[in-house]
Amino acid sequence: MLEKLRERLQAHRPSRLTLRLAEAAVLMPIVDRPEPTLLFTRRAAHLNTHSGQVAFPGGKREAQDPDLLTTALRESEEEIALPPHHVQLLGRLSEVVSLHGLRVTPYVGLIPP
Repeated sequence: MLEKLRERLQAHRPSRLTLRLAEAAVLMPIVDRPEPTLLFTRRAAHLNTHSGQVAFPGGKREAQDPDLLTTALRESEEEIALPPHHVQLLGRLSEVVSLHGLRVTPYVGLIPP
């Protein structure tokens, strides 16, 4: 299953939005198990935005991020203590606009259990 996913993601040509919006990125972490699973986070209830929401790790691009993959990996390390070198990148999906008006780029990566 994971090999088929890898092949499809490598053949996929993600679309980019032409909207000029603030950028963000998320990691869709697939846990490498006999039956792979997706890892989600639950945002803390005390936060001003997105409180209590179930989400993929990610966030806004910061000035020092050279690209959006770096953003997704940095945010994943900050939010779930996932070292970037533990992520095997499988591919990128098409950009979407979030409910809060951010242009979000999703990345798919395989992570150890």
